[in-house]
Order: sequence, then C-alpha cells, then structure tokens
Amino acid sequence: MNYRLYITVVIGMILMSGCDPDDRERRNPLDAGNALTSGRPQNLRSLGNHESVGLSWNRVFLSDVVGYRLYRTDGSGSVTTTDVFGTPPPNEFVDENVLNGETYEYKFSVLIGDRQNPLESDISNGVFSSPGPESCWVIDEGLGFVLKVSSDARAISHSVVSIFGARHIAIDPRDGAAWLTTEFGGAGQGGIAVRYTAAGTRSTVVTGFRLPGPVGVDPSDGSVWVADEGTGEGDALVVRATEKGIPIFRLTDFVKPTALAIVGNSGSAWIGDSGAHTVSLISNLSVRLSTVENMGLPSEIAVNASSGACWVIDSSRASVFRLDPDGSVSATITGFTEPISLAYSVLTNDCWIIDSGTASILRISDSVSGLYDVLQSQSFHKILSGLVVPSDVTIDDTNGNVWVSDLALTGLLKYSNDGVEIARFPGLLVPTTIAVDQGTRSVTFIP
Repeated sequence: MNYRLYITVVIGMILMSGCDPDDRERRNPLDAGNALTSGRPQNLRSLGNHESVGLSWNRVFLSDVVGYRLYRTDGSGSVTTTDVFGTPPPNEFVDENVLNGETYEYKFSVLIGDRQNPLESDISNGVFSSPGPESCWVIDEGLGFVLKVSSDARAISHSVVSIFGARHIAIDPRDGAAWLTTEFGGAGQGGIAVRYTAAGTRSTVVTGFRLPGPVGVDPSDGSVWVADEGTGEGDALVVRATEKGIPIFRLTDFVKPTALAIVGNSGSAWIGDSGAHTVSLISNLSVRLSTVENMGLPSEIAVNASSGACWVIDSSRASVFRLDPDGSVSATITGFTEPISLAYSVLTNDCWIIDSGTASILRISDSVSGLYDVLQSQSFHKILSGLVVPSDVTIDDTNGNVWVSDLALTGLLKYSNDGVEIARFPGLLVPTTIAVDQGTRSVTFIP
C-alpha cells in the first residue's frame, strides 16, 4: 500500500460508499472528515518541571503508526522538531533542553509508514509550558485531595491520596517533602502528622494527637514541630519530632496553641497560644526564650528568617503585630476587617496579609514601626485587589513570587513580588491551604 495515500484512501472509501460522511461513525482519528478530531491528533498535555517539560498525548491506535513528531516554538519564534519512535511508539516525552522561566509552545503530529520517509498527519493544537523550580502544594477540601501544581500554574503534577480533614501544611526545604496534619488519622490512630515525599509517597506518620493543627519544619535537620490545641481538658501540647517521627520533646505548658512558625536560621519556633493569649519563642532545645502577653487570639504567624522577628495576626482585634526575638512589640498594624493569613518575603522584606473582609491582600513594608493604620496612611503598604474570597498566601523566597488561593475563583493565582499577576490555575474546588516548594527538585513529572 502507498502510505502517502493512507489518509485520503480512507476518506475516499467513505465517499464512494454513498453514505453521508457526516453521519458515519468516524473510527480513524486522522481522517480530516472526523467530526471529533478534524484529522488532528488529540490531547497533547504539558507539565513544567525544574529545567524540563513533561509531555504526553493520546496514543493513535493504527497499525501503521511508527512514531510521533514534536514541534517546539520558543519565545523568539524558533521552531525545533523531535521525532519519537518505538515499538510500540511511546506517547510521552521529556524535553530537557529548556530554560526555567521561558515559555514554550508544543504541538505534535503522527508519523505513518516507515521511519526513513514517513507520512505525516496534520499537526495538533498547541499547548504552552513554562518550566521552573518551584511548585505549589494545595489542600483542596472540595476534591478531598492534596495536590501539587506546576511552577507555571498550568497543570497538576500529581495528587496525594485523599487526606480527610487536612488543614495545615509545611514544606521541608531540603527535599520538598510536605508535612500535613489531620485529626482523622483512621484505624484508631486519632490525630496524626504525616510526611509525604516530593514525589507524593507517604514516608512518616506521627500519632498521639487530639486536634493537631499548625505544623512547621526546621530547614537545618528536617525535624517537625506540631501544635495540638487539644480538647480543652488540659491535653494541649507542642511536639518536636525527627524527620522519621521519633519524638525529641513534648511541651505541655500551653493552653490552646493555634499558631506556629519556624525561625529558619536558628531552628526555634514562635508559638501563638489563644488560650493563654500569648506568643512565645521556643528554642530547638525546648527553652522558652521570650513571651509576649496580651496577644488576644493569635491565629497565624509568619517569620522573617533573617532577623528572627515574627508577624502575628490577632483575630480578636483584627490587627497584626510584629514581635522581635526579645519579646518587644516593634509594630502594631490596624485597620483590617478580617485578617486571616500572612506570609513574609525575605527578598523584598515585606509581609503579605490577606484581609478576607475586603477581599484583598496588603503588602506591608518591614520598615513600618510603632502604630500604623492601613486606613489612615499609605506610606508603608500597597493593596492588591481583584480577589473574591482569598483563603491563603505563600511566598517563594527564591524569586519572591506570591501564590494565593481563592475559594470563589476555585483556584490559585500567582503574582510577581511587585503584585503583577503571572498566572492563574482555576482547576480546583475548595482550595483552603497552600505551601510552596521552592527547591530545585530532580523529580520529573509527566502529565
């Protein structure tokens, strides 16, 4: 058979049959008259990784298919092609000849006949990918999964099996593993803290909690801190354990620990206690270094890893405080409606704060001091609007990019450190909590 006539012969047979080709069930996806495909190969998918792009596509089940041809267009408009052969021909490929931050368009075609001089089908529609080092972990309560979204916010790299009730997440910056907490451990375990590798494999489970909440990871050794607010019967505690889940110490002198953040340069932890209305700095040897009283209901903490200072949301007063390591209050920021989440950027020395009452994010300079009202002054902050129901914020300290989850937009938004929207990923349901993995991982995902 003359393979150069392969596609046209199929069409000709339909026309000669006297049937209306529009009514005939199309079985050849490369038939230009196919109502579903119009003769183009289908479902090319791309996923940006660190210095690579994973590609996959629908396999074409025709006996004469010998391979596929990939087309890549870079930002300058230069087009390169790669032929993918095999027996059977693979329907995936990893492009490692890419640069992080660059945007590439990919298309593909089907090769038929012989490898030396194949007949080529029409070319598929294009997809875009921008590889990069970071990825964003998302707890989606609606989908019931913990997901990982690619650096360019275009695709889900993979999902972890359902973890019911997970509300808090922290990333181990050494290897990209994620620690999550939930009160529903299952099988009589009660509340647990569980560690997943960067590839999504469960590696460690710490049990013995009642209502485990905020979690943090010491970047120096991977040890995990977990705050358990307990049931109100004197069973609240804070636990520090090794990466393997071996307990290092347990602190039982908290009433209701509801906020926690690690100071990266020392391994100590700031802990907010809503029951005692305090915020304390605890060393990695369990020594209480300082305590700030009259803090209302501390609900969220973010840390400036350089100075060791922390920013705290007091939900009872709708205010944010900056506390120095010696326990002094160096800034009090008011004028919020309902602050619910915050993150600190060590690159720009700013604290980003979500005010759910105004559906906005405020970027406040670390230069602020004393009493500062965001309604009365513009000297030390900027407002980022355009959100609907923002739920969480996290920052990549390698490039300053800011990730925000929005319940009403059912997705993620990614901003540059000056507040310009870079990308958005709408394919979620109820994204409540996010954390960015900012490391350069060798794990390559294919969609």
